[in-house]
Amino acid sequence: MVPSRGFLYAATGEKSVREAIVAATQLHRVHPDVPSVLFTDRPDLARSGPFEQVIQVPEQRWVRTEAKVWAVGRSPYEQTVYLDTDTFVCGDMTELFDVLDRFDVAGVPVTLRLAKGAHHADPDDVPDAFQTINGGMLAYRRNDATAALFERWWELYQADRAAAGDDHIMDQPSLRVALWRTDCQLLIVPSEFNMRTKQYRSRPVAAVGRVRMIHGRPRDLHALDRKWNRSDRPRFLTPLFQYQLRLILRRVPRRLVPERVMRATLPLRQRLTGQPGK
Repeated sequence: MVPSRGFLYAATGEKSVREAIVAATQLHRVHPDVPSVLFTDRPDLARSGPFEQVIQVPEQRWVRTEAKVWAVGRSPYEQTVYLDTDTFVCGDMTELFDVLDRFDVAGVPVTLRLAKGAHHADPDDVPDAFQTINGGMLAYRRNDATAALFERWWELYQADRAAAGDDHIMDQPSLRVALWRTDCQLLIVPSEFNMRTKQYRSRPVAAVGRVRMIHGRPRDLHALDRKWNRSDRPRFLTPLFQYQLRLILRRVPRRLVPERVMRATLPLRQRLTGQPGK
């Protein structure tokens, strides 16, 4: 009998596998009764983790998130929530399974709504009103529509890889095109189910209710969880002082600031703005 619900990770290489073990360990603190599976090229490492199943991927050279795109269509569950290895589940995620009783796929849009890259698929027939789904969390059910989706995604991903190269390939542009060109019923879910940390200090980010999952690699995920979930009222997660300071700094003409001052203040500016300084 096929298990009804479960979480799926995909990781290749020692560093990624160890990160997956940490992520899944945290997941099972929140969801001890929901199984998880890991697709990996290092089952020897993975068996020390909390996974109910460890499935070995074919022996080949895997690049970036390629193993994820291969694995999602091979889930052992009827309803699956795929999670990246740099995720931290800190709240109830079961509603993602519940929505799959009505929808084929559920996900959160990328922070800036669209993710496009040089030498990646961006056909004219896909309107910009169709947002890019962040590939770090993807909920889906097993049926013919999602089987066709994942087959198309794999084909488009490989075409993008050939065009962009192994060092620059992204999986989200091809996922967007695959979702547009297949018959899956897609549900956009709130960002609290996949809250990105990348540059959240420098772009306005808000939350409504509890943040269920943090996606990123900040220094202290537990501290960020406590900070972000101090309240469940509608709130800004972006530190407003830092955001306002960033806007001020961007308005100061660089030619008016001595070079030695720019060099001396670089670490502070990076910290306050949440992005590399120049």
